[in-house]
Amino acid sequence: MLIVQAQEAPSISVESSADSNDDRYTYVLVDIDAPDPKAPTHAPFLHYILADLAVSAEDQQQEVVVVPYYPVTPPVGEHRYISLLFRQQDSGPDAPDADLTAKRSNFDVAGFVKAHKLDLVATSSFHSHPAAQED
Repeated sequence: MLIVQAQEAPSISVESSADSNDDRYTYVLVDIDAPDPKAPTHAPFLHYILADLAVSAEDQQQEVVVVPYYPVTPPVGEHRYISLLFRQQDSGPDAPDADLTAKRSNFDVAGFVKAHKLDLVATSSFHSHPAAQED
Protein backbone atom coordinates (compact mmCIF):
# COMPACT_ATOMS: atom_id res chain seq x y z
CA MET A 1 0.00 0.00 0.00
CA LEU A 2 1.40 3.39 -0.95
CA ILE A 3 1.14 6.32 1.45
CA VAL A 4 -1.04 8.16 -1.09
CA GLN A 5 -3.50 5.26 -1.01
CA ALA A 6 -3.60 5.33 2.79
CA GLN A 7 -4.75 8.95 3.08
CA GLU A 8 -8.42 8.16 2.48
CA ALA A 9 -10.59 5.95 4.67
CA PRO A 10 -10.88 2.41 3.34
CA SER A 11 -14.05 1.35 1.60
CA ILE A 12 -15.67 -1.36 3.72
CA SER A 13 -18.34 -3.75 2.51
CA VAL A 14 -19.77 -6.85 4.16
CA GLU A 15 -20.90 -10.04 2.50
CA SER A 16 -22.77 -12.70 4.42
CA SER A 17 -24.97 -15.73 3.97
CA ALA A 18 -28.58 -15.09 2.85
CA ASP A 19 -30.02 -15.99 6.26
CA SER A 20 -28.19 -13.15 8.04
CA ASN A 21 -28.95 -10.12 5.86
CA ASP A 22 -30.40 -8.26 8.85
CA ASP A 23 -27.13 -8.41 10.81
CA ARG A 24 -25.14 -5.23 11.44
CA TYR A 25 -21.37 -5.04 11.76
CA THR A 26 -18.65 -2.85 13.28
CA TYR A 27 -15.23 -2.44 11.64
CA VAL A 28 -12.13 -1.50 13.66
CA LEU A 29 -8.62 -0.73 12.36
CA VAL A 30 -5.64 -0.64 14.76
CA ASP A 31 -1.85 -0.35 14.52
CA ILE A 32 -0.22 -2.83 16.89
CA ASP A 33 3.28 -1.33 16.51
CA ALA A 34 2.73 2.36 17.34
CA PRO A 35 4.77 4.46 17.47
CA ASP A 36 7.79 2.20 16.90
CA PRO A 37 7.81 -1.58 16.40
CA LYS A 38 10.77 -1.77 18.82
CA ALA A 39 8.83 0.15 21.50
CA PRO A 40 5.06 -0.04 20.82
CA THR A 41 4.13 2.17 23.78
CA HIS A 42 0.99 3.56 22.08
CA ALA A 43 -0.27 0.21 20.79
CA PRO A 44 -2.84 -0.58 19.88
CA PHE A 45 -3.32 2.76 18.16
CA LEU A 46 -6.88 3.27 16.91
CA HIS A 47 -7.19 4.33 13.27
CA TYR A 48 -10.88 3.88 12.50
CA ILE A 49 -14.23 2.62 13.78
CA LEU A 50 -17.17 2.30 11.42
CA ALA A 51 -20.39 0.86 12.87
CA ASP A 52 -23.80 -0.27 11.69
CA LEU A 53 -22.43 -1.75 8.47
CA ALA A 54 -25.14 -3.64 6.61
CA VAL A 55 -24.95 -6.56 4.20
CA SER A 56 -27.61 -4.97 2.01
CA ALA A 57 -26.46 -2.13 -0.27
CA GLU A 58 -29.72 -0.24 0.39
CA ASP A 59 -28.93 -0.02 4.12
CA GLN A 60 -25.39 1.32 3.80
CA GLN A 61 -26.52 4.93 4.31
CA GLN A 62 -27.01 4.10 8.00
CA GLU A 63 -23.29 3.53 8.64
CA VAL A 64 -21.95 5.45 11.63
CA VAL A 65 -18.41 6.83 11.74
CA VAL A 66 -17.69 6.30 15.44
CA VAL A 67 -14.04 7.36 15.14
CA PRO A 68 -12.94 9.18 11.97
CA TYR A 69 -10.18 7.62 9.89
CA TYR A 70 -6.62 8.51 10.90
CA PRO A 71 -4.33 7.91 7.91
CA VAL A 72 -1.89 5.02 7.96
CA THR A 73 1.44 6.87 8.15
CA PRO A 74 3.90 4.97 10.35
CA PRO A 75 6.71 7.24 11.60
CA VAL A 76 9.43 4.57 11.79
CA GLY A 77 9.85 0.88 10.99
CA GLU A 78 7.42 -1.62 9.55
CA HIS A 79 4.03 -1.50 11.27
CA ARG A 80 1.38 -4.21 11.43
CA TYR A 81 -2.21 -3.09 11.01
CA ILE A 82 -5.12 -5.29 12.04
CA SER A 83 -8.65 -5.01 10.65
CA LEU A 84 -11.36 -6.47 12.86
CA LEU A 85 -14.95 -7.08 11.81
CA PHE A 86 -17.53 -7.68 14.52
CA ARG A 87 -21.19 -8.68 14.34
CA GLN A 88 -23.29 -6.40 16.54
CA GLN A 89 -25.48 -8.31 19.01
CA ASP A 90 -27.58 -5.24 19.73
CA SER A 91 -27.57 -1.82 18.14
CA GLY A 92 -23.80 -1.41 18.54
CA PRO A 93 -22.05 1.97 18.68
CA ASP A 94 -24.53 4.49 17.32
CA ALA A 95 -22.82 7.89 17.46
CA PRO A 96 -19.43 9.51 16.98
CA ASP A 97 -17.25 9.08 20.07
CA ALA A 98 -15.22 12.22 20.80
CA ASP A 99 -13.35 10.58 23.70
CA LEU A 100 -12.05 7.73 21.54
CA THR A 101 -11.22 10.15 18.74
CA ALA A 102 -9.20 12.33 21.14
CA LYS A 103 -7.36 9.41 22.76
CA ARG A 104 -6.47 6.86 20.10
CA SER A 105 -3.35 5.53 21.85
CA ASN A 106 -3.58 2.31 23.86
CA PHE A 107 -7.09 1.59 22.59
CA ASP A 108 -8.81 -1.01 24.77
CA VAL A 109 -10.13 -3.34 22.07
CA ALA A 110 -11.45 -5.90 24.57
CA GLY A 111 -13.22 -3.21 26.61
CA PHE A 112 -14.83 -1.73 23.50
CA VAL A 113 -15.98 -5.18 22.36
CA LYS A 114 -17.47 -5.97 25.77
CA ALA A 115 -19.17 -2.57 26.16
CA HIS A 116 -20.87 -2.86 22.77
CA LYS A 117 -21.57 -6.63 22.84
CA LEU A 118 -19.65 -7.40 19.65
CA ASP A 119 -18.76 -10.82 18.23
CA LEU A 120 -15.58 -11.15 16.18
CA VAL A 121 -16.36 -12.65 12.75
CA ALA A 122 -13.32 -11.77 10.60
CA THR A 123 -9.82 -10.33 10.69
CA SER A 124 -7.22 -9.27 8.18
CA SER A 125 -3.87 -7.55 8.36
CA PHE A 126 -1.39 -5.58 6.31
CA HIS A 127 2.03 -4.02 6.83
CA SER A 128 3.19 -0.49 6.09
CA HIS A 129 6.36 1.52 6.59
CA PRO A 130 7.40 5.17 6.24
CA ALA A 131 7.36 6.65 2.75
CA ALA A 132 11.15 6.99 2.70
CA GLN A 133 11.41 3.19 2.90
CA GLU A 134 9.20 2.60 -0.15
CA ASP A 135 11.44 1.45 -2.98
